[in-house]
Amino acid sequence: MKFQRLFVLIMLALVVSVTSLWAQDAAPTFRIGVLAQERSPLADGARLAVRQINDAGGVTGADDSVFQLELVIIDPEESLLDALTTLSDEEVVAVIGFTDAELIRENLSTLVLLGAPIFTPVADDTLLIEDQSDLLFRISAPQSTLNQALVTYLVGEFGLTDIAIAQLDADSTTQTISFARALEDANVTPSSRITIEERDEITGASRDLIEANPAVIVVFGESDRAVSLYAALRAGGWGGIFVHEGVFGFEFSAAAVQPVGILASLPYSFTTLTERNTAFVNGYARVYGVLPQADAAAAYDAVTMIAAGLAEPGALSDTLRGLADIEGVQGVLSANTLPVADLSINAVIVRVGEFGAPEVLARFSDGELFPAADVTLLEPTPIVTDVPAIAGVVLTITNPLQNVRSGPSSDFPVIGTLSENEQAPVIGRSGDNEWVVIDYAGQQGWLAAFLVDITGDLNTVPVLALPATALPVATSTPEGFPDLIIESATVAPQPIIANQNFTITIVTRNIGTAPAPQYTISTNLAPNNQLLTTLVPPLAPSASATVVLNGIISTSGVFTSSLIVDPNGQVNEGSVGEQNNRYDLNYRVDRAVINQGTQTLNLGETVDFEGNSAQGDANWNDEGGTVGLRAIFGARLGLLAGSDFNAVTYEAINSGAINRDLLQRTELNVGTLIGVITADGNRTVAQVTGIGDTQIALTWRVYSN
Repeated sequence: MKFQRLFVLIMLALVVSVTSLWAQDAAPTFRIGVLAQERSPLADGARLAVRQINDAGGVTGADDSVFQLELVIIDPEESLLDALTTLSDEEVVAVIGFTDAELIRENLSTLVLLGAPIFTPVADDTLLIEDQSDLLFRISAPQSTLNQALVTYLVGEFGLTDIAIAQLDADSTTQTISFARALEDANVTPSSRITIEERDEITGASRDLIEANPAVIVVFGESDRAVSLYAALRAGGWGGIFVHEGVFGFEFSAAAVQPVGILASLPYSFTTLTERNTAFVNGYARVYGVLPQADAAAAYDAVTMIAAGLAEPGALSDTLRGLADIEGVQGVLSANTLPVADLSINAVIVRVGEFGAPEVLARFSDGELFPAADVTLLEPTPIVTDVPAIAGVVLTITNPLQNVRSGPSSDFPVIGTLSENEQAPVIGRSGDNEWVVIDYAGQQGWLAAFLVDITGDLNTVPVLALPATALPVATSTPEGFPDLIIESATVAPQPIIANQNFTITIVTRNIGTAPAPQYTISTNLAPNNQLLTTLVPPLAPSASATVVLNGIISTSGVFTSSLIVDPNGQVNEGSVGEQNNRYDLNYRVDRAVINQGTQTLNLGETVDFEGNSAQGDANWNDEGGTVGLRAIFGARLGLLAGSDFNAVTYEAINSGAINRDLLQRTELNVGTLIGVITADGNRTVAQVTGIGDTQIALTWRVYSN
């Protein structure tokens, strides 16, 4: 059967190779296949390019004939064979498709039977090297180009060599190796390199990185893990440069931190200020109501290259390799000067701006800085958040929150805080330069010099007289101290559904007699010590605030975790106020329930827990003179400890404990909990709610596997 299918495709390919030549001579339309969902970025980018080319008059061929372009968009998820048959029937001249490297590898041998060039935006370095068909073209920058640009920017432009690498999963191995090679080419050895195989290792890895304190951490792997690592690093006081290519796909609400200042090396940014890209972005936004991302830009450029190739004499796969200096939205596109079949070696270094948009810091072509006149190159610094220039001696806060005190000692009370990357002019210092002074709300604010970055000559700042006496640290919560507590914390949904988002809604209050500055609430959530943290705005005495933590837990069970107010001790609450900063949260995590019900069984009757009428799971009978609940059709039974039906979770119902085919009447009483692995393989908890010699009443719920 497989041979017959392959033979059919080969014959289709031969037919296409002949009929497509006739189509180029006779048909006014050339069709381009797109293997993607109808409203995917890939399809939308290609559609916009076709519309603009056709509106401008179409494509003029080598013989001066004018023709239009048309898209054949097919979602290949249901059947790739059906999709290819359709593309063959439509006599497409090229195919744009697959944004996943493994899908390309798995299906390339079948795709090439169409005999048409195939365009993909996949960045994997080895993909084109492995291709033997000469039909596969990459339309956006490969991983090696992105890494070379990043290294040139960090090392070449700013001399940053204290660079750590963090790999967050096995799938990012090739990306990590590619970046390490780019560093090696620049004669830089990573200061540290960590691999995080499981999500629960992130907290420990963040501590190691904070202790190493590199200037830059370049991260490869899943975006949700990168968010967790970023949040843990910032919460621990690390203030360096964080780099991750998926930054604009981050869900930062779960981490309660803002991604301002994170860097990425990307094949495309919609904020690149070229005339070509500006026209593309405006057109895309007008048509689709959203901003174009990398896949849309790649598909748009693919159609641009296809149109340019069709305008030349010869087979399209050959003319494409002769193209050079085609202006695309990603930059200049070429084939005749590039290795293998890469069409773009353009990269942009971007930074997440104040309001979330990517700020273009630099553009590169083939690893070289591209100082185009139509591109605004921002001036980055090792501290990646823009701050206004302040004349004279200036301090910059490097911790997430930094105390400002009324004198040069921790014995002096905290009069306020400053946030990471805030700046202030230094107006004074202590005689030993250990403490510096700023104007804080009209009074002298003292900060330890070693906790901040100072630019300028500190010796040019006057030495200020010390306050007359240091106020001792309070032993109770006296007048003038905030006192922060958590009044309540509510989990939703209840129970938490494993592998689904949940929220913890927290009401926190200042029960002290002085205003509280901005502070944090965090928790290391059991069972995997998942770090969740959120910021609370300043609170006046007696005022409260409601904040929300978001997370995902994969393991079911009953747990207790502590919510901690001000875990880093940034707010001085006095000794009494510091004693009530912990709130213990009890919660249950369980799998989703697919069915639940109740039933009273008479002797000889069967219960089907899923309720799908396919088969039963247990029968109440007196077989052999022994009354009991018997498993049928391969189901298994077992007794569960305890008597609280609502406290049982999915993990408690496992094959090690649930392995019997009979529970006798003498073992069963009202309240007895029964674990079931049904004939369909689903875990179920049932409770005996009534029992006699001839009847048993059960209540149950069935879990999704």
